[in-house]
Amino acid sequence: MSADFLRPEIWEETYGNVYEETIYDPVGDSFLDKEAYENLVAEDPGHTVVVFMPTRKQWLPYWLQIPHMTVATDAMAGVGEDGELLAWDADYESYAGHPRTAGAKAKTLRLGREHDVPLMFSLAQLSYWPAKHLGDAGIDDMKERGRVQVGSVADLTLFDPETVTDNSTYKHGENGLPSTGIPYVIVNGTVVVEDSELLSVKPGQPIRYPIEDEGRFVPIDTREWIEEHTIGDGPIPRTDDTGAGTVIPEDSETPPFPHEH
Repeated sequence: MSADFLRPEIWEETYGNVYEETIYDPVGDSFLDKEAYENLVAEDPGHTVVVFMPTRKQWLPYWLQIPHMTVATDAMAGVGEDGELLAWDADYESYAGHPRTAGAKAKTLRLGREHDVPLMFSLAQLSYWPAKHLGDAGIDDMKERGRVQVGSVADLTLFDPETVTDNSTYKHGENGLPSTGIPYVIVNGTVVVEDSELLSVKPGQPIRYPIEDEGRFVPIDTREWIEEHTIGDGPIPRTDDTGAGTVIPEDSETPPFPHEH
């Protein structure tokens, strides 16, 4: 709520945003104008608000049409208002968190429908391409997923392409509302959603890289990476070896690496 970039001289004057179109109070279920925002900052600076970025909205149709782009929900575990993990059979209204946890996949299908994206293309973004990329990266179990064919793992979602939609919102009490238009879901050959009702079964299994004696990845060398991926003849910035990116002070005895061409 009291983030520095939301101050009027930055949010309005620098970025050109309008408070009553971009700052949403999920508890009060309303957008805040400048006066309401400033009053709430003074009264409750730690209050949670939802910030909408208008410049990002115009990109949505393009993300839906990029081959091999995959959909990730960045989902959060079921948490209630008190911060405690929710029970498996808790009410959907009890979930307090980001609506993407409940609605990301159905929202992708809805947006694809609204923007005339071919259904098979959206399905590839949601299933085949994620499985293919992970399989190509060395996770053999993913080579048997993301496909509907004999010999593949029976992870199946049956939905109505004309009606499937997300229902979760940022509004308090609606963060975890389930999507509709998805009457059946099968995981590992076991039905987990039947007639749009979630069943008390947990057939899912963790999928991991195989255990190996030695790691397959090589640490990146700062000098070599910059030499390969940048242009110019200036000195290469000196950083520490922790990976935190801390710049070594100018009075350090470690000399900068010059580009060698």
